[in-house]
Amino acid sequence: MKIIFGILGNETNTFSSDIGTFERWAPNGWTTGPEVISRYRGSPEYAGGMIQAAEEEGVELVPTVALHSAGPLITKEALDFAMGTMCDMIAANLEGTDGVCLGLHGAGAAEGADDLEAYTLQKVREVVGNDMPITVSLDLHGNISEDMVRLSNGLFGIKQYPHIDMAE
Repeated sequence: MKIIFGILGNETNTFSSDIGTFERWAPNGWTTGPEVISRYRGSPEYAGGMIQAAEEEGVELVPTVALHSAGPLITKEALDFAMGTMCDMIAANLEGTDGVCLGLHGAGAAEGADDLEAYTLQKVREVVGNDMPITVSLDLHGNISEDMVRLSNGLFGIKQYPHIDMAE
């Protein structure tokens, strides 16, 4: 089994007067490709749990991007860059893929995308088609929209605060 995965989340504060540039979205940088596995293996975050489960089940895991933060409304330029990179990596690895697993947030917004998670799912759907299963991990206070339900095959929220169950 081959699963493509990526982490692309932002807990957006739309009241912030700051500007959500890519540098603001990724203050510690971002991770792409195989480095995602080496950076997040064993971590208590979404990616760490995905990596652990894949290794335990003998699943080939194909990493795309890992970017998550909290901050102001993301600019269109930042969103286009991050989304374009992730979707290009998904397209390049699509052959033989059985599903896509995404770690999002549920409270993301960007210029032109009030529902960042639905926007992300729509962009991924455009690459993988309607028959490919897509599952999503979400924060416990994430907002689940009708579009998110329609565009995914499973939405899974963490249950604890502090977030000690993200990897589960």
